[in-house]
Amino acid sequence: MNVAIVAELLRRRIGLDPLSLGANVLPHLVAQRMSALRVDEVSVYAAILADSVAEFEEVVEKLVVSETWFFRGGKLFPYLVERIRRAATHPVRILSAACSTGEEPYSLALSLVESGVPREQWELEAIDLSARNIERARRGCFGNSSFRETPLSMRRKYFHEKADGWELDESIRNLVRFHRGNILDADSIAGARKFDLIFIRNVLIYLCAEARTLALDHIERWLSADGVVCTGHAEPINFTDGRFRTVGPHEFFLFERRPVSERTTRRGRVSVAPRRRSNSRPASSPRVPATPLPESDLLIRARSEANAGALETALATCKTHLSTAEPSAAAYSLLGLIHRARQEKAEAEACFRKALYLDPLHEESLMHLLLLAQESGDGQSVGRYQGRLARLSQGGAS
Repeated sequence: MNVAIVAELLRRRIGLDPLSLGANVLPHLVAQRMSALRVDEVSVYAAILADSVAEFEEVVEKLVVSETWFFRGGKLFPYLVERIRRAATHPVRILSAACSTGEEPYSLALSLVESGVPREQWELEAIDLSARNIERARRGCFGNSSFRETPLSMRRKYFHEKADGWELDESIRNLVRFHRGNILDADSIAGARKFDLIFIRNVLIYLCAEARTLALDHIERWLSADGVVCTGHAEPINFTDGRFRTVGPHEFFLFERRPVSERTTRRGRVSVAPRRRSNSRPASSPRVPATPLPESDLLIRARSEANAGALETALATCKTHLSTAEPSAAAYSLLGLIHRARQEKAEAEACFRKALYLDPLHEESLMHLLLLAQESGDGQSVGRYQGRLARLSQGGAS
């Protein structure tokens, strides 16, 4: 079944890349809806979908990925609590975008309450495209699968067992303001006040390239001057958008605005910023030293040259390292990043694959292979890489 016309409608309206869900998800859903409406032609169904608000919302509800659970990311929440506690100005405003059924914002609320951070020091807002998700989040009743990382003592303290699940105590539910919204809609967030922390975890991987850029446009608009964005493990925005750079521990995937003076790549292009924040700015015109550098220094120099925009020089330096040193995942991953910044996708993919051959648990290479698969429309590979990253983030083998 050719559902390209339906896929295009979804891309235009909500930015969804249907292939990110798997090759068969959309055709299966369209077949279901056509059967329910007794429609025989995809073109006829597409016309109904375009004209009917109710039908479009039904399809969106079926396609929205709602997989989430409390305290997803483990040590991330204690780290954020301490950032909020030490913030210079209060209240710290927090947004959970694409909050699903509410486990993410409630996890932060529970962590703040448990840590004794005064209520007046923070505000929590959450939005989601799905009206049903927002309704479930407000109700605050959850099944057992939502507690896979929740200490039993926490569940007993803040949740009440009901016939259909566990209901979060009203005192915690009242700490989060939920409303329907879409990060692709600039008007989803009312008012001029900006947010100091924005969650967009596991959102960008489901969007087409144009929608990802638009979403980040809005995130930058909503983010305070010293605010922080938290993404999912497969969404390293510092590599795809030169406006952001890593801040804090790498495993938490937190990003801050990059100073304008350091934005050496255009918006939407690949950036090869270091994985960890550096206190020194890259040289504007790199010089080749008279004597050879140690192998590790060659990689450091190649990354610095790439950050400065000297991609040709960085490529040569990285290849010099590989010609004289033992092959390593770090070196091939950096070479892949440089090729990607030069828009050489085939070469980049080959390098990331070599990095994974040397280290099957090399997370950065997995991330970039996932992004490349998304850009090429390879839904099967997208699903495979997402699965490997998910297992890796949960401590399993890749």
